Amino acid sequence: EFERFCFFFPEEDRAPKAGIRIGQALIGAGRFEEAVKAFGRVIEAGKDPSTTLEAQFWTAEVYRRWGRAGQALLTLQNILSTQTDTVRMDEAWFRMGWLAIESGLLGKAAEYFSKITQRGRERLRVSEIEAALPEMAHIPEKSPALSGTLSVIPGLGYLYCGRPRDAGMSFLVNGAFIGAAWEAFRGDLPVLGSLLTLVEIGFYGGNMYGSISAAHKHNQAERQRFIDRIKERFNVSLGPVYSDRGIGLGVNGSF
Repeated sequence: EFERFCFFFPEEDRAPKAGIRIGQALIGAGRFEEAVKAFGRVIEAGKDPSTTLEAQFWTAEVYRRWGRAGQALLTLQNILSTQTDTVRMDEAWFRMGWLAIESGLLGKAAEYFSKITQRGRERLRVSEIEAALPEMAHIPEKSPALSGTLSVIPGLGYLYCGRPRDAGMSFLVNGAFIGAAWEAFRGDLPVLGSLLTLVEIGFYGGNMYGSISAAHKHNQAERQRFIDRIKERFNVSLGPVYSDRGIGLGVNGSF
């Protein structure tokens, strides 16, 4: 319906806001590439400075949710290069700090947060957030190297990462192929034995790779849980909030 509105009334004053709504709807549908294009059309039109800025912040948010932190960071840097409003600049630095936190780069996060004005630090509760971040160093992690080493015995790496179901499946599948290959060679069936061995090599390699990947995923999940707890504690909301007066700020609880 917003697309219909923009089609029939492209010169209407509310068309840029409708363009923002189109992008938001596409985000909700998980169509991130189309959302970036929708916000891009609003930016290119440049009819209303406030709406254009809102579209830029939303573009950064799309890239963040899409897992493209580098592009999100570049978008926020572009905002900083064109802004003189300290409130908007504080918002951009704050979001850049959170991008660094989500990437595990606490040093970079501290650098970005240090750029925020004193008034912005109070409004966004930056000092409280910074005080909580050292806890991130104590998050329990699994060693990918150890997980890969343990997977020499199929399934043991998965078990180390707390995935008993995958461990059992890996042990059974690899054990079945190893046993079948052994019996084939014992039964003087070298061709079948060789074929089963080749297949087992693939499964065995997958077991090792999967165990290492499981450790990385475990660590990433633990880090994300920690970040989610911090956001919940300080009521951090990184998505720009739609408003006729412009974009909302990143921390809700302090207002």
